[in-house]
Amino acid sequence: MRAGGAFFSGTRQIKKIFFSRKIRRARLDIFRAVYELLNRMKIFFSALAFTIFSAAAFAASEKPQPDALKIRVEKDWLLLPMKGVENYSKTEIFDASGNLLFSAPALLTSGSPDWRAPVNVSAQKGSDIFLAGAKGAPSVFQTDNPPWTKPFTDRARPLFHLTAKEGYMGSLCGVLHFGGKWNALFLNNPYSMNPRAPYFAARAVGDDLTRWSYEPPLYMPQFAGGKFLYPLGGSCDIDPATKAAVLAWRFSDGSLSIGKSANLKSAEFFSKIESLAGGEAAPDIFFDKEKKLWILSIGSDSALKFFASANLKDWRECGKFDVDFDAPSLAKTHIAGGDGSLKYVVLNGDGRYLVADFDGEKFSQISPAPLRIFFGDIFGVRFLRGVPDGRLLAAAVVSQPPDLLRDVGQSFVNSMSMPFEMRLADASVGLRLRASLLREISEYFGDATDALGMPSMNFRSNIFTLPDATGNYFALAFTFNTDYLDAFVLGAGISRFGYNRKFGTFYFRRVETIRNIQKLSDPLPSGYLNVLVLLDSYSYEALFLNGAAVVFIGDSFINPEQQIKIGAKGGMYVDKVSRIPILSTTQKQRGEIAKRRLDALERERLANEQRAAQPSLQPALQAPAQTEAQSATPASPAKKIKKFLPSKK
Repeated sequence: MRAGGAFFSGTRQIKKIFFSRKIRRARLDIFRAVYELLNRMKIFFSALAFTIFSAAAFAASEKPQPDALKIRVEKDWLLLPMKGVENYSKTEIFDASGNLLFSAPALLTSGSPDWRAPVNVSAQKGSDIFLAGAKGAPSVFQTDNPPWTKPFTDRARPLFHLTAKEGYMGSLCGVLHFGGKWNALFLNNPYSMNPRAPYFAARAVGDDLTRWSYEPPLYMPQFAGGKFLYPLGGSCDIDPATKAAVLAWRFSDGSLSIGKSANLKSAEFFSKIESLAGGEAAPDIFFDKEKKLWILSIGSDSALKFFASANLKDWRECGKFDVDFDAPSLAKTHIAGGDGSLKYVVLNGDGRYLVADFDGEKFSQISPAPLRIFFGDIFGVRFLRGVPDGRLLAAAVVSQPPDLLRDVGQSFVNSMSMPFEMRLADASVGLRLRASLLREISEYFGDATDALGMPSMNFRSNIFTLPDATGNYFALAFTFNTDYLDAFVLGAGISRFGYNRKFGTFYFRRVETIRNIQKLSDPLPSGYLNVLVLLDSYSYEALFLNGAAVVFIGDSFINPEQQIKIGAKGGMYVDKVSRIPILSTTQKQRGEIAKRRLDALERERLANEQRAAQPSLQPALQAPAQTEAQSATPASPAKKIKKFLPSKK
């Protein structure tokens, strides 16, 4: 017992010492040290494993894969086959030494392509390269002259909207009237139908902002050091002194560069603004003719800054607004019907805007908060530059569902909206932008017909299909009364937008999913409302004719039997709906064609009259033979001889 008691007594003493405060504190220190050591060992071995894996992956990526396609380069360009329904693959090109020459996610296919995307391999001419990333053997073409100007396919391409030739269309980098034509510069990735790098600065030209033709890109991505250098966005204006186009672009390395182009076929970037390097925000450049200053506008998620320069090299900050304008575009305009004073308007890429003043030293904000003029499926809104008649024009990129367009076999996604004419109005609620229809598109309108099927329509809380408005490539002019409704909806196919009068908001729905809700700066007025809808194959634009709003929907509207619907919650009186076909020729062109046809018919009529007035030689030659053949009495030998005898005279 004593021995056992001594044992337990000793154990208690040991426990008392071991669990004493000092020992507990020392024990905790030991535990912390061991835990820290184990944690550092874990980090070390994780980093070691990651380094080994990365090195192995890098080594693997730097070598041609066993199933890579060997190509003998004989021409300057490869044309890679692309197909919208393919899965994206990491497409890489190596030289014979294993150096990486090209790397991008692409819709590379081994089957029948929807289009072909160019890759510059001129530096490897005469040597072997290896193409990796495709399952099977893709049919790769070579050429010295890529088909920049012609789309590979042209299925259901919009009638009066600009798209990328093939692939993804990104933000506008400037639309300006230059060299006697309209020039549209925009980001384009021909390897992808989704927003992915790298981007070309694509170019299209046109005469009237509705019909475009493609030109070679102004800038192509440069691959070096295992990555591309490409533009992220920007804008342009015209230098009044040299008549050259001035470009301000943000590049993928974060640099902000100023360049010039004499013909928009190539550009020379001569200045990098180091103080504005970093980030991805696209700059806007604008020449203020009255102040004789170049203005750079650069935004972010928290602030909009302005910089001024007289020589495009030395820049000073001249204003800052605390607004989230990440893609600004600046313009200067008179107040419509005002005293001739000029104001500045900053239009953001999402359709919001601010009115401002500038005294040559500092910008000041007039609008207390951002307002909105463009709604719906848009991005990259820009003012147009160099407009010959001084109009203020603005356009956006209409966003379309990439996966839908891939599924329907299309070779492009997104389109530039119709430009709209803008004016600054002094409304009762303050200075407001107002939009109106571009007069160039109205010249393509045909004769209007009734689309309602009845003189007028009065209904309550219902949706109706317009019987004589199906398909696409037309405009619809609605006139309806809003006094007794809570909401209304206008739709085409499976997409529609609606207006909630109580909350003063537009909402956008596809099938049964609400995609977006946006609040109007000022509620739509009560009473009669006029709306003009423009329906192309992949876009739907609704202009409220009071100018307060333009609504954009991007979707597939290629179904020739798709229906147009109008509905309301509450009472709605529809006064009139007119369907106006949008034709492929203007009224002037149709008149010239009709005149040429009439002239041709007149020339043909005169020719027929002249032929009828001339004596016919063929019947005269045939008459003696017919008479002789029909004669029952043959001529006597005396008569036959007599005609050969000399005359008595």
